[in-house]
Amino acid sequence: MTSTVSFRKELRDNMRERIWLFAIILAVGILLLPVAVFLEIQDASLESVHSNIVDAFRQTAGLQSGYMGAAVSVAAGMASVSGFSWLGSQERNDLMHSLPVSRERIFAVIYTSGAVLCIAPYLICQIFAALVVPLVNGCFQGALAVEGLKAAAFFILAFLSVYSVFCLGMILSGRTGLGAALGIFILVIGPAVYWLVTILIHVNFSTVLIAGNSFQWMLSPVALAVSGPGKDFSTWAAVVGLAVWAVACLILDCRIYAMRPSEKAGSAFIFRWISPVLQIILMAFGGFGLGLMFGYYNSTSPSYALFITGAAVGCLVVWIISELVFYGKIRHFRKKCRLIAGAFGGTILIFLMFALDPLHVDQRIPDADHVQAMGLWSDSLDYLYMTTNDTSGTEYREFDERISDVLITDFEPMYEMAQEAASSQDAESDIYQSNHTEEAGTNVLIDIGWKLKSGRMVYREYSVSDASLEKMWDDYRDSDEFDENYNPFRKISVSDIHSVSVYSTTDADDNTEFLDLDEGEKQELVDALAEDFRTSRPKELLQSYYQVALDINEWSENTKDPLMNITVYDSYKNTMAFLQSHGAAEVLNTLNTDETVSAGA
Repeated sequence: MTSTVSFRKELRDNMRERIWLFAIILAVGILLLPVAVFLEIQDASLESVHSNIVDAFRQTAGLQSGYMGAAVSVAAGMASVSGFSWLGSQERNDLMHSLPVSRERIFAVIYTSGAVLCIAPYLICQIFAALVVPLVNGCFQGALAVEGLKAAAFFILAFLSVYSVFCLGMILSGRTGLGAALGIFILVIGPAVYWLVTILIHVNFSTVLIAGNSFQWMLSPVALAVSGPGKDFSTWAAVVGLAVWAVACLILDCRIYAMRPSEKAGSAFIFRWISPVLQIILMAFGGFGLGLMFGYYNSTSPSYALFITGAAVGCLVVWIISELVFYGKIRHFRKKCRLIAGAFGGTILIFLMFALDPLHVDQRIPDADHVQAMGLWSDSLDYLYMTTNDTSGTEYREFDERISDVLITDFEPMYEMAQEAASSQDAESDIYQSNHTEEAGTNVLIDIGWKLKSGRMVYREYSVSDASLEKMWDDYRDSDEFDENYNPFRKISVSDIHSVSVYSTTDADDNTEFLDLDEGEKQELVDALAEDFRTSRPKELLQSYYQVALDINEWSENTKDPLMNITVYDSYKNTMAFLQSHGAAEVLNTLNTDETVSAGA
């Protein structure tokens, strides 16, 4: 016998029971969308609308709004808990499952009801934010409607993916609170494992660098929803990741709910294997947490004994807490000793794989046959030749972004330097303790990146001696590709130069002279700088005390934004000669010695 009541009526009745959810989402949505957008554009008009109004909308109610990602995640949790909280009641289970309705239909009604109650008020608020509010303020643009539509599609998909995960947690547990906690656990376990591996690499591998990438965001739909499509991954990658999460978890929800035993209401979990698996994972995290805290509180002298002690305490404490949360008491301690020992042993084994590095990952570099291009960057050498790859002057860029801008296919000299650094790297040494004595020379920290033929990037950090750096520099002396990528003055466009100022770094009065240069003279100065850099040696630049600096400013209608601050070294003969003959004599005469001036004259 099956129910003759239509799906639409069942859906309407379920929504009526949870209409409070619609009211809460609508109230919060009004504040986060129309009101927030109104505050951003309330003074705008068709005549005075700012060009960045679309960017402001993206930050407030569009794809780049982290608040919206967090809001839809919270809404998904509320919808799942309110829809499936009755699974913890034995009486309600017996009543619902005694009805002449298939379990698949019951699940579909509750799932759809929660989705509609959250999506409908969001769409109402988004329409007001993208259309009504801009129209009322007289600053509507078609781009706002497009951005609003894209944001609506993205965040609805984000809601469905997070919602499906929370529903899975509720279905797998026989208690409401524990079900919600299990949903959160599923959402965070991927990024948590990635974070733990990153920490273990950082504390045990002195040369391995991990760059930000889209993989870590794909491990959780919440991470995708909160971060939004940004510089680390494309919109399509985020959409595909969310879709995979939504579809996979929805299929699991429906299948597991159909086979869920009603008598498990009130139990911690509906399957016996869930509890030990969760405890092992949680104990491992607790063991690593306390172990790293105890063993690495003194980063210069880590203690394996303290790590093992901390790991043992962490595993035991987490097991006790999990027993109390899952069952309300500590049960079968003797029987669970194997479980605790297994979690502790696994923690120690994983840690030793990183600490002892039996595979020699820390000393390994990609095989030359698999390399397509290489690049390097260093904070220590940034003022020599790296700063000007980014002409914004103020924007901070990660090492992987800088390296990606200077990749060269003529990588043999750079590969030889990296190979030498890797082979001489002592696994127990600290590459951050560089020597600066005359006997040892000068060591410089270098970040090196390999772009493999597969497209994957590999990054390492080495302490490179000035002799190795000097040899690589000499090998690239006649390389046009190296000069084009690493010579900062090759990247200057004369049309962007508004003014050039010169000041002495040794003058207490801080006198500054602005040079009156035409386009040809500006090009002459840039060419002199480029030639001086090409013929210089890194050892000279590292050890030579500079006495003059140039400020080249970028043209702007209202401001003179710094394009480049240039250090002029003793070895920059052509540049010194140009400055001497183009109005910087007064500044040059304030130098401590006459040698530099006469050499460039």
